[in-house]
Amino acid sequence: MEERELTDYDRQRVIEEIERLEESTPTVLDNGSFRPVKKRKRLHYKTAKELLESDAPPIEYVVDIIIAKGLIVLSAKSKMGKSWLALQLAVAVASGEDFLGFNTQQGGVLYIDLENAEAVARSRLAIVLDGSDPPDKLTLINDYSTMNDSFMADITEYLEEHKDTSLVIVDVFQRVKKTKKANQSDYDDIYQNFTPLKELTEKYNISLILVMHNRKAVDLTDPYSNVLGSTAIMGASDEMLVIHKKDRKDENATLSITGRTVQENEYTIHFNKPLCKWEMLGNAEEIAEEKQKNEYNSSPLVKTIKRLVDTGGGTYTGTISDIIKASEMMQGCRIYDSPTKCGINLKKYIPLLEVYDTIEHFKPKNGNASSAHEFRKMFV
Repeated sequence: MEERELTDYDRQRVIEEIERLEESTPTVLDNGSFRPVKKRKRLHYKTAKELLESDAPPIEYVVDIIIAKGLIVLSAKSKMGKSWLALQLAVAVASGEDFLGFNTQQGGVLYIDLENAEAVARSRLAIVLDGSDPPDKLTLINDYSTMNDSFMADITEYLEEHKDTSLVIVDVFQRVKKTKKANQSDYDDIYQNFTPLKELTEKYNISLILVMHNRKAVDLTDPYSNVLGSTAIMGASDEMLVIHKKDRKDENATLSITGRTVQENEYTIHFNKPLCKWEMLGNAEEIAEEKQKNEYNSSPLVKTIKRLVDTGGGTYTGTISDIIKASEMMQGCRIYDSPTKCGINLKKYIPLLEVYDTIEHFKPKNGNASSAHEFRKMFV
């Protein structure tokens, strides 16, 4: 067998293993009994140059760009479709097919479904497969114990027996997490559950996804704060994926992603109800901007102002009531019932008039409905 030179990374792992064995070696006491010795771990350090030149393995992805190896949380409110997304991901990775338009690295997948009975799980899998053969690399479990019992031992045993496993999904994590101890903080509770799982991902080089529920209260400004135990989870996990909507009735949702090994981003996804499948629509910011532009271009108020500016040789001055009357003539309908409603919408479109059509707006001096607004085309 050809000898391979050890890398810095290999040497570090050897040193750590030797120290682990030393710690577990008992010491014989004078009375002939044994006692384990707890040695202080040596402080390992590297200079900045050594760190940059080290042979640490590169970041590996299960799904290009969006899902890396490590401990990951996938969260959403109940009945939002997170389990469908998780099962769709499991099938995609096990078969090596794209997931939401991103390439996957094919590997073994263990999907632990603790939400559904076997009959429901079988029905859902058939829907996701949509007539395709089930991938050989996908294994499913529908019954499990808690982490207080044999969860960690069983998962470890499975990973030892299935070395090609690259993805494990636990849906939902609340069903297997350790019971919170009396007087234990939420922060400590999360860390006592996440620490052994994090070590598992590092030992077996896998992506372990914990499906979790969101809080009932919703903060639209920060989707990650809606995850139960979010403060501790942000620190204990490597990555977070959150599905959220402004309104539960919305057909589209936003998939927010953040983490140590992925670039923070937001995507707009659509749940295809007939196929029970999530579909990628695109970058959330770009889609929101496109929606805003379409709304702007189709607005009767905007069309009226643009025509008034054009017919005025690049400028127009008038009150809100004047604009409403002009719209009746130009658009053939009354765009607003009252000057107040028109004024509210005008405020929304004023910055867009300058962005999309280079039309500046000059505020009236006293700001009431009878005050004149001036619109002026730039670069005339």
